[in-house]
Amino acid sequence: MNILLLGGSGQDAFYLSAYLAKQKVSLTWIYRGCALSNFQRYFEEDNILFVQVESYSYDCLVSRIEVDQFDAIVLIAGVVGNQNGRIDPLNTYWQNIHIVNAACSLVASSCKKPHLYYFSSCDIDGTSSMTQPYLFSADISPPKTTYGLSKLHASEYLKYLKSQGILNSTIIYLGIEGSTLFKSRV
Repeated sequence: MNILLLGGSGQDAFYLSAYLAKQKVSLTWIYRGCALSNFQRYFEEDNILFVQVESYSYDCLVSRIEVDQFDAIVLIAGVVGNQNGRIDPLNTYWQNIHIVNAACSLVASSCKKPHLYYFSSCDIDGTSSMTQPYLFSADISPPKTTYGLSKLHASEYLKYLKSQGILNSTIIYLGIEGSTLFKSRV
């Protein structure tokens, strides 16, 4: 299996990648900035390819990768998290929605139509992932931050595209300190 990982500069991406590497899954880890330099040294496996991009725009991604080689695309939600969201809420919302759309566009442009896995913590209230997992619902727990709102809207967008037969996706809510799901297995 060959997987493309987007949004990979945080600890959830690190633990997921470590788990997948041990399972001998081929992984292409797309990241922005220099955050990955903190994690790359922990990987000795030759089944992980690290690719740095300037942005998560569709054009930038297709210029760096051949999407038809992947069986699945994994998107770690919250490219920009709560801290940045408090400083620049509009830009945070835009960036998070932008990467979801870019991932959906990658799937739609592929002949293989890889499955899209959307990993998101349940911290749409702007606090943390320390609460029990729950399904995103604006009626039950309305978002209190633009960061949370972007994750709620991304989930709803993916559900809509799936219902229309445009792409296959699975939304995975991490909850309870998201990365512990992988940390315990690594």
